Amino acid sequence: ELLCKVKKTDRLWPVYTVCLYLGEEPWDGPRNLADMLDMEQVPEEFHPYIQSHYSLNLLEARITDRESRLPAQTNAYRVADGSPWPDIFIDALADRLLVSLRNTQLPRGLKELLQQTGRPVYLKRLDNDVKVAPIHLCGPQADLRFPILENGVRYIIDMAAGYSQGIFLDQRDNRATVRQRCHKGMTLLNTFSYTGAFSVCAALAGATT
Repeated sequence: ELLCKVKKTDRLWPVYTVCLYLGEEPWDGPRNLADMLDMEQVPEEFHPYIQSHYSLNLLEARITDRESRLPAQTNAYRVADGSPWPDIFIDALADRLLVSLRNTQLPRGLKELLQQTGRPVYLKRLDNDVKVAPIHLCGPQADLRFPILENGVRYIIDMAAGYSQGIFLDQRDNRATVRQRCHKGMTLLNTFSYTGAFSVCAALAGATT
C-alpha cells in the first residue's frame, strides 16, 4: 500500500488483451508468453506456470475469418490444415469442432483456445489401422451423428465412423461444380465415392448416379 497506493480492499478493472491480426498469411509470431522467452534459460520447474498463461487467442479469429467467406447456407469448413499447428487439423462442423491429430500431441495452449470458443470440441487420432470414435475434449457434450449444410445441401455427418468424418471439406467447390454441370438425362459414375457426396449433388441436379 505504501509503494503503489493500492489497498487490499481495492478492486481492479479486468483487462483482456486482444490482438487483431489482418495479414493474409497465417500468423507465425509468438502465441503466448513462453514463445517470447528463451525457455532454455528458465528453470524447468517454472515452465508449466509460464506456458499456461498469457495465451493469444487466434483460433476464434480464424473461425470468424472463415465464416465471413463461406458460401450461403454453409456451416462446415476447415479451420486449420496443419498450420500453424503441424499435423493438427481442425474442422468446424455445424456448431461442433473436430480436432484430428497425426503423429503429434495436442498443445496445451491450443486446448485453452478451443475451450474459449464455447463449442463442443472432439478429438480424433488419424490412424489407418485404428478407427475409433473421437473423444470429448471440452465444451458441451453433443451427438456424434448430426446434419451439416454445404451450399444448401444437407449431409449427415458421423464423426465416429471410419477414418474420416464423412465428407472431405476441401472438395466443396468441386461438389458445387458437379451440381452446376449435371442435368436431367445425364448419368454420372462416381468411381471415387467415400460417402457419396458428389453423387448427392449430381442427383439434386437431376442426373442419374
